[in-house]
Amino acid sequence: MKTSPALRQLPKARVESSLEVEADGALRVHLHNPSSTLAFQVAVTALGKDGSDISPLPWSDNYIELLPGESRTLLARPLNAEPEASIVVSGWNIASTTLKPHPRETASREPGPARASHGK
Repeated sequence: MKTSPALRQLPKARVESSLEVEADGALRVHLHNPSSTLAFQVAVTALGKDGSDISPLPWSDNYIELLPGESRTLLARPLNAEPEASIVVSGWNIASTTLKPHPRETASREPGPARASHGK
């Protein structure tokens, strides 16, 4: 399968992201594109403490596009609470990053954000 020439030339975008682990174990990933270009096929993957895929784990949405200035929040509810889950945010034209819950949040299981910004 060949990649479209237009996709190969897509400028780099930057996506700011944060993670909230709610008291019931739900995972909320907040995404924002402050770039002046489209962030294409932005995906989130949840990993357990041991680095293995948390699956099955249906997200409210995934492999999304973020227009310049657009924000989205994705939600997943693991069958078993994963307070130490990490989230990998990746995409076609953004740098991948890993979000981890803040240690204080893991111990208390209170919701709170873990933040990251990736890309150019």
